[in-house]
Amino acid sequence: MRAHKRWLGVGVAGALLLFIAAVSLSAGGPAQEKKAPWPWPASLDAVAAAPVNHRVMYEDDKIRILNVNNQAGSFDNWHAHEWSSIFIVDEPQPKGRDFRWDGTVQEVYPTGADAPFPLINRHGPESTHSFENLDTFGKHFYRIEFKKLDFGPVAAGAPVPKVMLDEFAKLDLKSWPWPDSLDAVQASPMNHKVLCENDDIRILEVNIPAGTKEKMHDHRYSSVFIFDQPEPKGQDVSGDASNLGKVAPIDRTLQGADFPVIRRQGPQGPHAFENTDTFAFHFYRVEFKKLHFVN
Repeated sequence: MRAHKRWLGVGVAGALLLFIAAVSLSAGGPAQEKKAPWPWPASLDAVAAAPVNHRVMYEDDKIRILNVNNQAGSFDNWHAHEWSSIFIVDEPQPKGRDFRWDGTVQEVYPTGADAPFPLINRHGPESTHSFENLDTFGKHFYRIEFKKLDFGPVAAGAPVPKVMLDEFAKLDLKSWPWPDSLDAVQASPMNHKVLCENDDIRILEVNIPAGTKEKMHDHRYSSVFIFDQPEPKGQDVSGDASNLGKVAPIDRTLQGADFPVIRRQGPQGPHAFENTDTFAFHFYRVEFKKLHFVN
């Protein structure tokens, strides 16, 4: 197999070093209080080692957002992922093979066009590997890496948690009736920061400090919420003409949750959240411009 031949090119000494590093990592064991150091060099980071396949859309001290692509019939370079990640898959996926540094090969099965997109998966750090695309079309997805959260993959087939939708969010509209000026980024820019955007998605960082209230705004796109901390108590005030001024109380949620917590959300008409708690409301909102779902 081509990938294995390329791997043997590192030589016996290199393979031995990788073996020692892997043993060192596994020797840490779950009983140790301190996390074992990452054994792979910075040169094997996905962006450094396989830049053709991993494009940075945004990065700060907490997260890194990658746009991942693998062309039909291609290998990507050997690389690793140090941080736990959320995979966001919004289109069919090809069949392929994932070659691991230890010589094992994992078959990757295709995802058809009838899948309930977006598919959201949690994944722990990945040791050195190389993906081979065996199909006739490219592989594409978004990867949000969390530098300060450690978590593993969810069980195979586990359902994506769904948010309880209030009546403000249950919209069945043929066209969006509210003006562009009510878009969250325009109407409430202090609370909605655009981290990255393209023709398919827009990823926002939402932050509502304790004791503050958003400006009235809306969200015309279906979204996935990614919570990295608990949700504070507060109240959501409707700006929709049919429910003008109606207040929906919000209790504290996600206390002691296994973060990040993922929820799906349909479009939301005009509303404003008031944080009445003692800590900030912070999460990431992935908006899908070309996918529409209710929950």
